Formats: sequence, C-alpha cells, structure tokens
Amino acid sequence: MQYNRGKSKRKHLMELTVAYGGTLAGAVFVSLFNQNVLGNLSSILRLPCMMILYWFIALIPGIVMKLSGDKLNSYGFTGNRIGNRLYQVLLLPLSCHFFLHFFRI
Repeated sequence: MQYNRGKSKRKHLMELTVAYGGTLAGAVFVSLFNQNVLGNLSSILRLPCMMILYWFIALIPGIVMKLSGDKLNSYGFTGNRIGNRLYQVLLLPLSCHFFLHFFRI
C-alpha cells in the first residue's frame, strides 16, 4: 500500500479516525441490537439478521475507502484463486460444526 499519493498526513489521519470511529459505532450498534431486538426474533429470522447486521461494522470504513479512492487490491484483496478461497470459507465452518456437534468437549 502506497502511503503518499498526493494526500497530506492530515487527510490520511482524518480518514483513519473516521473509519475507526465508524467501526466502533457499528460494533456498539450491533451489540445493542443483539441485546434488545435479536433475542425477540424467531430462530429462523435470527441467523440471516445477524449475518446482515455484522456487515454494518464494515460500512463506514468501506464508505471512507470509496471516497478516498482506495481499491481492495491495495489492502491485499485480490481475485486470485477465488474458487479455492470460497471452498476454504465453506469447508472450515462446516468442519468445525461437524467436529463440535459429534465430538462434544
């Protein structure tokens, strides 16, 4: 990641502060939502709501990244071997679920 692309240190510091503050605000919002609203939902609705809700934590940093013109490639996200990565993302949670379900500790 290149640091200085014509922006001042003050601009970089402001973007970092807004992204960090937005992440903390999103985490507090998710925590409050989990305590007050999510417990009242049925179990069928709880999982999809949780999955969607946790994306709010990344919303503000994503907006800051979009406004500053950064790309995902500069943070290490590339499209190389995407099939292999999706396979790993699906295989790891399923194997953990299988292990913890059948071999209770």
